[in-house]
Amino acid sequence: MKNLYKFTFKFIILLLIFIYPLNLLSKNFSLNEDSVNVKTQIKQIDRNIELIIQNINVESDSFLLLAKHTLNLAKKQKYQKGINLSFFYIARIYGIRNNTDSASHYYIKGLEYEIIDKDLYAHFLGDLAEILRLTGNYSSSLEKSLTLKALVESNQTKRNSYQVYNLLALNYMELMQYDLAFTYFSKSAELALLNNNEAYAGVIYSNIGNLYYKQYKLNEALEYFVKGTKLEKKHELFRNLGSSYNIIADIYLKMNMPDSTQFYLERAKAINIKSSNYRGLAKTYFEYSQVYLKHYNVDSALFYLNKTINLATEQNANTLLKDAYLSLSEIYAKRNDFEKAYYYHDLFFNLHSKIFNVKKINKAKNIEQRLIKEQKERELIQFQLKKQKTISKLFLTIIILAFFAGSIALIYLIIFKKLNKNLRKSKEKAEESDILKSEF
Repeated sequence: MKNLYKFTFKFIILLLIFIYPLNLLSKNFSLNEDSVNVKTQIKQIDRNIELIIQNINVESDSFLLLAKHTLNLAKKQKYQKGINLSFFYIARIYGIRNNTDSASHYYIKGLEYEIIDKDLYAHFLGDLAEILRLTGNYSSSLEKSLTLKALVESNQTKRNSYQVYNLLALNYMELMQYDLAFTYFSKSAELALLNNNEAYAGVIYSNIGNLYYKQYKLNEALEYFVKGTKLEKKHELFRNLGSSYNIIADIYLKMNMPDSTQFYLERAKAINIKSSNYRGLAKTYFEYSQVYLKHYNVDSALFYLNKTINLATEQNANTLLKDAYLSLSEIYAKRNDFEKAYYYHDLFFNLHSKIFNVKKINKAKNIEQRLIKEQKERELIQFQLKKQKTISKLFLTIIILAFFAGSIALIYLIIFKKLNKNLRKSKEKAEESDILKSEF
């Protein structure tokens, strides 16, 4: 019986010794299998993103769905680069399709995650700022633009500074900070030309024309539009050209030059349709309504205002929508239809309050002041470092000069002592010679 117990005990020990390594091997195989699976998934995510980039302008929903599927895969694998790029390209696809609400949603959600790549972070900020600007959210756009400016000026991204300055200027212009707008437009144009980007400089010249137009400096506005549209036409920037022609038409309308107004409106309409610039086309319809109002053709004005509202609503062009609501309110007020006049004025006022939100504007200004302060502090630190380097160099120069001066003095001292010694010896010899002579 005792032997049986011993045998059983030994058998269990041997079994455990045999099973344990097998269990370890099984676990290692499982871990290796998981590791291979993760690498396969990451490669698939990278391939999907490359495919999305190559087909980003394709109108089919298949690539949008692929981008969303890739985002889920990246989240599952906790693959940060995949998450960042998936959010970015989903937002960009929506942006290309003029679905500004969805685009801004995905840009904002993407920014909630850490973005290590500063260039990608800069593109997130720039694209979101542009969408916010186009939808009339100027204060929020200014916030993003100022953050982007700080990133560019601290050399953390390769993003072109002139594009950022232009974006800043456009926001300042809409917020009626005209001096700041002109400063940044000027910097932007200068840098664009230094970078041999004549086409972009043309766009900025037209923007400066728009800046003067908003201040009712019509002749100065036309001067810049002549420069801008010439370059926009040369480089086939038709979307920009159509928008420029809209404003030129309104300038001539204000100058009471109907033929020139009609000429530029027709050109604007044709170019905006050709370039699929529906935001610009909505503005063209609005300008047509203003022409008809000036000639007291109210029915035609209403026709074009309704076309403006339909298209501006589709494009989420809130600033233009606000102007159209105000115009409708004024028309119905003159017709004594006060119910409709009040309705459209209420729509106008709500949009106006949303666009020119005082709290948001003040928040953007506070960010601006903070960034200016940080910039001055950086400049002060750089100045102090430069000063310290200069002092260090000067101190080193003094030490070197002192060393050379000391060395030269030491050499002269040695030579002088040697000469004195030689003179003494000569004197002693002369004295000995004199003594010897006196003895004789």
